[in-house]
Amino acid sequence: MTEAGIEPDVVSFNTLLSKAADYESAFGVIERMTEAELKPDVVSFTTLLSKAADYESASGVIERMTEAGIEPDVVSFTTLLSKAADYESASGVIERMTEAGIEPDVVSFTTLLSKAADYESASGVIERMTEAGIEPDVVSFTTLLSKAADYESASGVIERMTEAGIEPDVVSFNTLLSKAADYESASGVIERMTEAGIEPDVVSFSTLLSKAADYESASGVIERMTEAGIEPDVVSFTTLFKRLDGLPSIDEILQWYYAQPFHPSEPLNALISSLRSSKREWEAMKIALNHPHLSAGQRLIRNFPEIAKELFEGAKVNDVNHPTADLALGALAMQSNQPKEALRHLREALKRAEYPKQIRTIEKWLKQVEGSSGSQA
Repeated sequence: MTEAGIEPDVVSFNTLLSKAADYESAFGVIERMTEAELKPDVVSFTTLLSKAADYESASGVIERMTEAGIEPDVVSFTTLLSKAADYESASGVIERMTEAGIEPDVVSFTTLLSKAADYESASGVIERMTEAGIEPDVVSFTTLLSKAADYESASGVIERMTEAGIEPDVVSFNTLLSKAADYESASGVIERMTEAGIEPDVVSFSTLLSKAADYESASGVIERMTEAGIEPDVVSFTTLFKRLDGLPSIDEILQWYYAQPFHPSEPLNALISSLRSSKREWEAMKIALNHPHLSAGQRLIRNFPEIAKELFEGAKVNDVNHPTADLALGALAMQSNQPKEALRHLREALKRAEYPKQIRTIEKWLKQVEGSSGSQA
């Protein structure tokens, strides 16, 4: 601009300020403004405030504003509020606002709410909002919800919201769900959501899953998710497979799991661990046969080599073209420090491998064995 003979104005510098990567860079822009005999305005200082790394720096910006004759506005003070490290400091900012004749708005009070250390303090902020004639919104109440120590208190907040004409959203209900003490209470929240016309999302169902006490209840949640058009993710299936009580046979589980549209192998680590905890090593080894690359499967093979050998060799005898028997036997040989056996089985596995991820795993293992043993192809 200056090379073209055009002098930057306050708006130009404010735009540059907004692009600053950090407080130091932004502070340099303010210095350049003053050197150019341009007076930073409230937007300039508020943008600088937003770049401050801590409350102390931000508070210093407010002081500079007042010294420059610029009155901080509600946005400036609310930005300062967001930098406060604790509720006490944030509450002090609210006091400074009122002393300066600036009325805190719903964003200011909601920011103060987020700093409250406990439900009692947060509830007090809601009272202050209503006394100031400011109606708490869904974000305010949801923030209050997050501070509730138990389900009863959180449920009370939902009642207060509806009484105030504020419709709880999915985030509100998910926060209430997280406070539920058991599966029955959590399931009731899901019912309340649907009755209110709020569609539970993956977070809702995953939270409900975490409350399930047994496999049957947890698998029921998965079914409800799919019926609602929500695809269970890695976390959902992992949570399911951590449920030990009522865990059916591995054949039944795997038949169901492989029939799911999305069935990543990672959650099977949790299933292997659950089966081991139940002393069902043989069933767990069936998963290791099909997925020997899993970390839990490799630990299982290392700790129970006899079971692994019997199952893996039996699988190959029964089906010479078994898709993963050689890969599993290669993993067993690697765990047993038998490089020649490992190479033989891994090379056979590579011939049958169909999927890119499986091919990459086999090639990686071959390099490891060849490198550690010095064997020649």
